[in-house]
Amino acid sequence: MKISKQKAKLLIIVTCLIFLTLSMPFVQALTTPIPNQLVVRLDDSQAVTEAIENLEQNIPNAVVVDYDSAKYNLKYWRFLGVAIWVSHGSEEGVMINGELTQWDVLEDPIKGTPNKDIVLSCYSSALLEQTDLSSTNVATFDGEIDAVIGSLVVSYILSQDSSIYPKIKSRFMDIFANPSCVEPLRFLLDPGGGGGIGGTNPGSAPNYARHYLSWAELGFHLVAAFLLIALFLVDWYIPSDLPFVVSMQVKIYTVGWASMVTTLVYLGLEKITLESAIGTFMGWFLDALEIFWDCFFAAELWEQIVFGITGFIALFVLAIE
Repeated sequence: MKISKQKAKLLIIVTCLIFLTLSMPFVQALTTPIPNQLVVRLDDSQAVTEAIENLEQNIPNAVVVDYDSAKYNLKYWRFLGVAIWVSHGSEEGVMINGELTQWDVLEDPIKGTPNKDIVLSCYSSALLEQTDLSSTNVATFDGEIDAVIGSLVVSYILSQDSSIYPKIKSRFMDIFANPSCVEPLRFLLDPGGGGGIGGTNPGSAPNYARHYLSWAELGFHLVAAFLLIALFLVDWYIPSDLPFVVSMQVKIYTVGWASMVTTLVYLGLEKITLESAIGTFMGWFLDALEIFWDCFFAAELWEQIVFGITGFIALFVLAIE
């Protein structure tokens, strides 16, 4: 079926508007600053869980995310409040997903947050000794710290709620009467020499979909294949006499924005890994560069000048920011 040029142009414009409209809420949602306090769960154990529960109860509107999850990677750098990193620790390192990891793994994430952070863990002051961080970047604890007392102290620092005082006093009295009830946020080796944390048996970090494709990832790749077919069809029906700028925008917006929106939806729902999403974004970026390159040399001289000037200004603005 042959489509007239007028209908093709109308179809292109409507398609672009649809995808641009669909993408706007996602762009806004993924770039808007978040005024809440952030609690990052680095490991899963009884002591860590109890500490995080105390933080949630005593800090209004605190948001809890798991370290290196999709929600974490999409949100942690946008929180305007204090980021609280909770785990077990020792002088050698910090527990992350069941494995003892060197303290310097937290250096870049802490530098990426806009506010001063708190590392709620035993021996977290080792972070200042083993990295370039200072007390102006992060607040830490010397030696061992009880999970309940530490979380209550942090809660009071952030909320200034005087009702937390009796809770701290009560916890001190409980420990004084029964020292065995203390729950230190320190890393312990089990008798067999393997990694263990205060009465738990953590496993190794899961390797999600490393050896097989889940239904979510299979669906994602099928959608990507559909978008490639859509790109071919759009390119087939674009009238040859359209200006190169319009042709280029049609290709990028129609398929590029749709692919990115789909990827962000799957990533936000934690249906695909962050590595898969980054690979998709890089593929779209390289395709966009190829389209720019081909269209630039196919354009008329005046269009090349206009495009070159606007591109230089855009790069300059990004550089100074």
